[in-house]
Amino acid sequence: MQPLAALAAGTIFLLAALGPVLDTLGNRGYRAAQLEADIRTGRIYLGAYASGCAATASTFYDDGVTRFVAPGTGKSPLLRCGSRLSRNVRPARATVREFLAYHRSPSDDSPPL
Repeated sequence: MQPLAALAAGTIFLLAALGPVLDTLGNRGYRAAQLEADIRTGRIYLGAYASGCAATASTFYDDGVTRFVAPGTGKSPLLRCGSRLSRNVRPARATVREFLAYHRSPSDDSPPL
């Protein structure tokens, strides 16, 4: 397990009712549901980092989570996203350009913004 996930102060489980999605979109339904969960997780990441927190996510499948979080709904888990305060993340009071420059990897060879 990722250390941040184990230390998360809060966890969000993203679930979907896959039956109707698969009925409508066929074999591509799972991919569409996963993409929607990914986009929502990206928003959670942005919100966490903008607040000075750290976030991590992972895909998983666990019927126990469904029974606990959404019993009887027929939903399936897609992603789990955990967040906590971090000493390594500066709260966002900066522009997107400053934020990206601050979080650049030292090995990133792309040109500066």
